[in-house]
Amino acid sequence: MTTSFDLQIQIIEVIEIITTFAILKIRKQKPVFKESLRFFIDTKNIILSLTFILLADYIFFLFIKCQRIEIISFLILSIIIAPIFEEITFRGILLGSIYLILKEKGFNKKHTATILLTINPIIFSLWHIFNTSTFQIEGFISRSTTGFILAISYWYGKRNLIPPIIAHSISNLFINLCIYNLL
Repeated sequence: MTTSFDLQIQIIEVIEIITTFAILKIRKQKPVFKESLRFFIDTKNIILSLTFILLADYIFFLFIKCQRIEIISFLILSIIIAPIFEEITFRGILLGSIYLILKEKGFNKKHTATILLTINPIIFSLWHIFNTSTFQIEGFISRSTTGFILAISYWYGKRNLIPPIIAHSISNLFINLCIYNLL
């Protein structure tokens, strides 16, 4: 039996999948997207991203009560679909593409990068508040920290989205399975 929560999750899944494919289609035609939405394997960056994300998750879950999520549609959304959509949106477009556009307009590269790397994790965290319609300061701080680690991974990883996508997916997997309560 499908609940209203399941239906809501399935609608979000469809919207995120369609949006992701639309962005990837546009990417081929827009040079700014080609440069900011890169996909290649970088083992060193993947390992560094995972290490810092899992360490941050572990530290936060020492202080935040874990909530088990066992709804399959939500697990698919949070482990597969959302990390791809969110990394393309928040890191690729909102960080990489905006930086390139502002750089072309003559903005100071260092200051622009610093501002974007600071604002991006906050926007990422606010997005999750909007999605869940709840605000908890611990969740806001943990998502901002995660967003910052993912932004740094993207930024210093040659604007490659694969490491932050993998780190984001594995982080969501651990969070959803509450593995940290088992340690």
